[in-house]
Amino acid sequence: MKSTLKNTSLHQRLMSMQRNRKRLIMLAADLVAMPLALWSAYALRFADLWPETYLYPAAWLFVVVPAAGVLIFIKLGLYRAVVRYMGAQAIWTVATGVFILSLMLWAAAYVFQIYPFPRSIPINFALVAIVYVGGSRLLMRSYYHWLLNRFLNKTSVLIYGAGGSGVQLAKALAGSQELSCVGFLDDDEASGVALLLD
Repeated sequence: MKSTLKNTSLHQRLMSMQRNRKRLIMLAADLVAMPLALWSAYALRFADLWPETYLYPAAWLFVVVPAAGVLIFIKLGLYRAVVRYMGAQAIWTVATGVFILSLMLWAAAYVFQIYPFPRSIPINFALVAIVYVGGSRLLMRSYYHWLLNRFLNKTSVLIYGAGGSGVQLAKALAGSQELSCVGFLDDDEASGVALLLD
């Protein structure tokens, strides 16, 4: 029996959206996040929201960095990852891409003689971009799992056995669109488990 969303809403449209559209949304989010991360790097360095003396000579970087970043992320396969299964590997890919991008940022400032260009900008950019780009993926993953738990009509199940196998089964069911683990039962009195989760 196929599970359905409880009501028609924005949530349903997002869940039923084609994978290519979801990829475009993540790409668009990155195109916004990377210039924002570069601006944040300047703002953090100077404790000023608009350090124009430093921003104007580097204005073209706000166009080049997002374009280069998207190309790097495509090459690393970040947009092929399925949001619901993203984990440490996706964050590692983001960190690798951002590291390459920050090296390119430093090289561009050196080759094209952007002056003044503080040496801490690529480091600040890398740290902030990992939070913005990686955080957006973790946020979408959390949103996806929240939708699964809240808005799908799923069959509730109890897992018999509160040991390691039961925990593994509960984790596997967390991503299911048909079944929802609501608790554990165990006849071992030592485990003390007769717990309902939801």
